[in-house]
This record gives sequence, C-alpha cells and structure tokens, in this order.
Amino acid sequence: MNKTAAFAMDRLCRWEVGERATLWDDLLASHSNPHKPKSSEERVKQAVALCREGFDRKACAALIAGEMCEENADAARLLAPLHPQAPAPTSPPIHELAWNPEVTPGMVSKILRSFPLDSAPGLSGLRVQHLL
Repeated sequence: MNKTAAFAMDRLCRWEVGERATLWDDLLASHSNPHKPKSSEERVKQAVALCREGFDRKACAALIAGEMCEENADAARLLAPLHPQAPAPTSPPIHELAWNPEVTPGMVSKILRSFPLDSAPGLSGLRVQHLL
C-alpha cells in the first residue's frame, strides 16, 4: 500500500471509529502558525499521526523539532550524565598499519555509495556525503 492510500485509509478508519473531532483538530493544527512553537503533547500527537501514515522519518523529526526543555544550567546539569565522557580511542600510527593492496579506489567508491543518504557520521564527524 502506498503512502497516499495509507493516509486515506487512516482517515477513513478514524472517521468510522468516531474520531471525527480529532480529524478536525488535525486539519486546524496543519493550518496553524508554523512559526509558533508546538508543545510536547502536540509534537507527540503529530508524530503518531505521521506514523499512522507510514512517514516514520517525519514522525521522528516531529518529536525532536523545537525546544524540548529550557536551556539553562539546571537542564545542562540533568542532561550531562546522559552523555558520559570517554577517553579517545588509541590506535597505532598510520605508517604501522597493514595496507591491503587489493583495495582499489573503485571499491571504496562503490562501498561509500552503498550507504543510505542519511547515514550518521562516524567518530571523525564526517558523513558519507562528505567523503563522496
């Protein structure tokens, strides 16, 4: 089922089970001021609606859109333990590493192009798009 059909089926099912008021609320919310920050409840509601339609990436983006909490010292203190510090990984100098002569630039290019477009960066902070 494509996304358009999933969207229509979701709306029809919600209508049939009596969620008519929420359908109207969704319409009004979609035409509200886009610059007005949404509350966390509104973001969750929007994410659920997007999930029902099969838009997983947009649902995740809706959850993290906008400020989740105020930027202040208390919030930073509470969030700090969630990001533990670790020593940098150690590795031998590059001239001591073994080189595989069978790796060609074409192979590297092929592997880089096999990654999804939205792949996260590695430890270096570079995304696949940067290397391409």
